[in-house]
Amino acid sequence: MLAELGTQARAADLDLLVTLLELAAAEAERERDRWGEMID
Repeated sequence: MLAELGTQARAADLDLLVTLLELAAAEAERERDRWGEMID
């Protein structure tokens, strides 16, 4: 049982990491677009 909980916790950590990376990528894209508009 503890081993399964550990596996679930690691999976949840990875899900959170992926979510944070997706949010960071979306923010970086918005910033890139904003800076592109400022240059044009």
